Order: sequence, then structure tokens, then C-alpha cells
Amino acid sequence: MQSNPAGSNPVSAIEVDNYTIPQNTYIFPATGPTCPTGSGCGNVVYNIFSISQNFRTPYNYNYSLNIEKSLSNAILLTLGYVGSQGRRLLTMAEIIKDWHGLTSQFAYAWAHSLDDMTNYQGALPQNSFDLKADYGNSDFDTRHNFTALLSYNLPGRSTGPQWLLQGWQVSGLLSFHTGQPFTVFTETDNSGTNELVQRVNQVGDPFAGVSHKMVTANGTKFVQWVNPAAFALPALGTFGTMGRNQLYGPGFKDVDFSVLKNFRINERFNLQFRTEIFNLFNWANLAPPNTFNFAGPNAQNGFGQSITTIGDFVGAPGIGPGEPFNVQFALKLIF
Repeated sequence: MQSNPAGSNPVSAIEVDNYTIPQNTYIFPATGPTCPTGSGCGNVVYNIFSISQNFRTPYNYNYSLNIEKSLSNAILLTLGYVGSQGRRLLTMAEIIKDWHGLTSQFAYAWAHSLDDMTNYQGALPQNSFDLKADYGNSDFDTRHNFTALLSYNLPGRSTGPQWLLQGWQVSGLLSFHTGQPFTVFTETDNSGTNELVQRVNQVGDPFAGVSHKMVTANGTKFVQWVNPAAFALPALGTFGTMGRNQLYGPGFKDVDFSVLKNFRINERFNLQFRTEIFNLFNWANLAPPNTFNFAGPNAQNGFGQSITTIGDFVGAPGIGPGEPFNVQFALKLIF
């Protein structure tokens, strides 16, 4: 494969119980026991890797167009368009999709995004004459992200009622990622700009003395995510010294589990009954803390508290991401 991955006569290495199929012979059935159904083959395992004879060199376009117009000595209008296109990109196709009935997919990503303003609509810098002071972690910056998908087709039995013993499948979805950053803002306009986007001064460790455990006070459950004593209001007529998006909120962890039963009606129609369990271990996935109203270290206004789940925070309470353990039943007609 390595010496001749493409071309008019590519080399394909096919292994069946340590037996290499010679040139100009059929791949299936191989010498020895055959397995026409793809399951129940005992110790016979077919491993195939090949490259298409129609392999073409991939390429990518990156392009941009910018138009600038000076409207006055102080106003410059810029209109730009940036695009990217990929063609004939290399991909891998799985010819045999099942490996003894188990399908799995794992993905991990480390990322770090920096900018001076993530949302360019309705967002203002703390100091419009010092945009560099807002350079920091992007609003969506998520350093670590891991997901895993597992699916297993349970083997059926040759004896007994086939409609009951065949067609069972179990699957699981695992999702874990670290939290996203947030900024601590003052409740009052100490800078005098009247833009209400002033940051605080950090004078201590924001996570000192906080346990990140659920507590109840005045009938409200919450988690104290940051310590108000770690911040101070800037002096009148000055800007806060704390950076933008300097702190990170709660992470996310979730395991979903499902059991499926497929009923074959005929060649065209299949009926599927699904039992889906969300947040199997009932983990609490918290929303970002309230950090928009710092009025002083002793103000009792809920500053630094997370009082709801991420699902409710994004407008999907009950069955959204990170909501409490819940079960859903569904019946699907597939045709």
C-alpha cells in the first residue's frame, strides 16, 4: 500500500486469517470458510483497506474581497467578504460498518480562541479609545472537548420467537467539555461613559473560599462560583483593570443511554421502538454565574452565583443539555 497507494493498478492488502489473496482473484469469498451474512463467522475476520482507482489530488480555495471608501477624515467604510472552498478532499469510507456488531467513535479537541470582541452586534468595549485592552479569550473559548459514541447490535438467537429476540440495539453518548469564559462587570457606571460595560479590579483569588457545592439560602438553590471579596469597584472616572473573559465557568459532563428494538414489517417498512435516557448519572450541569452586577464585596444581590442549569439558561428547560435525569419513549416508522 505504501509504495503504490494510487494509480491505474493500486495495491490492496487483504488479510483473512493470515492468508493474503493473490492478484486477479475475487476478494469474497476468500479461501477457507465463507461468511455471506457478515455475522456469526466464528474466528474468520475480514480486514480490508484500499484506495479508490479514481483518486484525485485535493485542493482548497481561500479568497477575499475588500472594498474601502473614505467618507471623511474620521470615517472609513470597509466592505469585505472572505470565503473558503475545498474540493476533492481526502476522506475515508468504511466498507464494512460493523465490527462484531460494535460501532464506536471518539473525538477529542483542544482549542484556544482569542479576540477583542466576539459578538460584533450590540457589544461595546470597555474603553473605545483602547481596544487592545479588550483582547482576551473569545466568548466561546472551550479548551478541552471530548465526545464518544458507542453502539452495539445485540446478537440474536436462532431459536425462539424471532420478532422478540432479534433487532435489539444499545447505544451511549458521552460528552465532556470544560467551561467557557466570562467577564465580571460593575453594576454602576464608575467610568462616566454611560456604556455599562465597565469591568472590576481584581484584588484576590476569585476561587478562594468557594466550594462549588450546591447550597440553599432563602429558599433558593445556587452554587457560589466566585468569591465577591476578590473584586473591587474602580475609582470614579477610571476603568477596571481586570481582563475581559479572564475567568471560566462550570464545565459540562453528560452520559446518555438508549435501547432500541427494530421490528421488520416488510422490505420497505421498519418499526423502531426507542427508550432514551438523558443524563444517566443525573449530573448537575450549571449555567454561567451571574457576574454582571458587582456592587461591592458585601452586596447581597446574587453576584457570582449560578442558579440554574445550562439547558434552562439557553432556553431549553426540561429536556435540553445538562437537564436532570429524564426518560423519553418514542415509536418511529422507517421507510
